Amino acid sequence: MTTLAHMIRDAGLVVAAGVSPRATSAGDTVLVMQPDHLGDILLSQPAVRLLRQQLPDVRLVAVVGSWSSDIARMAWPVDDIVTVEFPGFTRAATRDPSAPYRKLKSAARSLAPLNAGIAIVLRPDAWWAAWLGSLVASEVITSDDPRASRFATRQALLVDDEHAALRAARIVAEWVGGELPSPVTAPLSIPPCKSARDGTTSLLRAAGIDSSYVVIHPGSGAAVKLWPESRWRQVIDALRNQGVSVVVTGSDGERDLCDRITSGVDAVSLAGQTNIAGLLEIMRGATLAIGADSGPMHLAVAAGTPTIHLFGPSDPCRYGPWGDPVRHRIISAGWRCPRCGDLSPGRPAGCGCMLAITPEAVIATIDSLLSTHATG
Repeated sequence: MTTLAHMIRDAGLVVAAGVSPRATSAGDTVLVMQPDHLGDILLSQPAVRLLRQQLPDVRLVAVVGSWSSDIARMAWPVDDIVTVEFPGFTRAATRDPSAPYRKLKSAARSLAPLNAGIAIVLRPDAWWAAWLGSLVASEVITSDDPRASRFATRQALLVDDEHAALRAARIVAEWVGGELPSPVTAPLSIPPCKSARDGTTSLLRAAGIDSSYVVIHPGSGAAVKLWPESRWRQVIDALRNQGVSVVVTGSDGERDLCDRITSGVDAVSLAGQTNIAGLLEIMRGATLAIGADSGPMHLAVAAGTPTIHLFGPSDPCRYGPWGDPVRHRIISAGWRCPRCGDLSPGRPAGCGCMLAITPEAVIATIDSLLSTHATG
């Protein structure tokens, strides 16, 4: 969206917040709204756990995109899950600027039978979710971001540059109180799934992996966060020289990327061969997981596996691994530029801050973490 389009939208939101009808429902259901994808659903887990801890007997309903229903079911302690096609998060191109507003009415109709009294919006800038919440619940709790807070009855004051998990927890704590989580005392975690574990064991054996292995997950939701394929091959060669098996994972859409990376090196690609539960169990069985900043790397953290995250244009202080920093390492060039945080689809791979991360730095961190994990 262009700057002019943003300005027009924001001006329209001011008007909408003043004239849009508000729900009067006083039901006891709480809607927990998070429109984003895998990584943000996982980073919202501490907030949802805090909500459940403070309100053990209240009916919690997750309102997420269809793309996140499986991981929300695995990671969040809620009673039910309802999906909404949140505009701007479908990753499907649209040229119709009126589409988000036309979808509001149908989405509100689908949520009305839940008889919600409160809607909590966990993404700070999710104005569409906040607007939808105001149409179906009498109270709406958001961050203090003006795009969302215009529709709120209560808003949480957030701290600049604070981790996304803590920001979501602050929004919850604004209403229910409670002690804010930390990555050491309340790390991400998802219990094992036996059926998925059995399936991935068979998959690994069929691929010739019958001993310890390291996972490399090279893909990401934004091309600008990718690390050069040739450098991944250098890392694979270094691991194989130490006698370590390497499994490369990815989505079905990342098959070509993973096939190119494993071409000519001794590694196995399982891209596109698992669902989210299967990927979780592959991560859980690994000695170590390495990858660019992505949702699946947060999944590895939730699996309890030591991780190494390569960060470039996204901020590791806000989106880094939520877990013990001894077990979860960040490699970043530390560069700052005017386009930091710009993950728009038009930005290609080859960002300078990713190119500044050397294979030698990654291999040294692997050696350090494997040594620590082996003796820990």
